[in-house]
Amino acid sequence: MNDTELMLRYAQTGCESCFSTLYRRYDSKVRRWTSYNDDASQDAWLRVILYRNRYREEMPFPKWLCILAKQARSRQGKRHEVSLQFDPAQPVKSKTDQFAINLQVGALPPAERSVIRSLYWDERTIEETARFLEMSVQNVRTLRAKALSILSQI
Repeated sequence: MNDTELMLRYAQTGCESCFSTLYRRYDSKVRRWTSYNDDASQDAWLRVILYRNRYREEMPFPKWLCILAKQARSRQGKRHEVSLQFDPAQPVKSKTDQFAINLQVGALPPAERSVIRSLYWDERTIEETARFLEMSVQNVRTLRAKALSILSQI
C-alpha cells in the first residue's frame, strides 16, 4: 500500500499496523522537519493520531505530515498544547491510544511526569512515590494535581 492508502485506512479503521508503518517510514523525516526537536516531533505524530479523521486523499500524505510537523515546530516555545482527553485511572484501549498518552505524559514537565509515571505506571501509592522520588507527600499531591490538570486541558 502507498502512504496515502495507509493513511486513509488508518483514518477510517484506526488500523494500528497502518500507523506503525507510516511512523517507521516517516519518523526520520518528521524529526528533520521539526529541526530535531523531540517535543515538536511528538506533537506532530500526536496530531496525526488526533486529526486522522480530517485527512483527505487529495493531499499527499507526506505533504500533510510535513505541514503538521512544521506547525508543531512553530508552536514550540509558545506552550500551545494538543487536545486529548486523558484519565490515567482508565484502562488504555489500543496501542495507538497508549502511544498518544505516552506522548502527552512525556511532554509534561519532568517533576510532574515522574509523579504520574510512578503513581500510574509503577502503581505506587502517594507515600511510596514520595519516598521513591525523595519529596514530601504534599509535593507529590501538588504535582499530581498539576499534571492531571494539564492533561485534562490538553
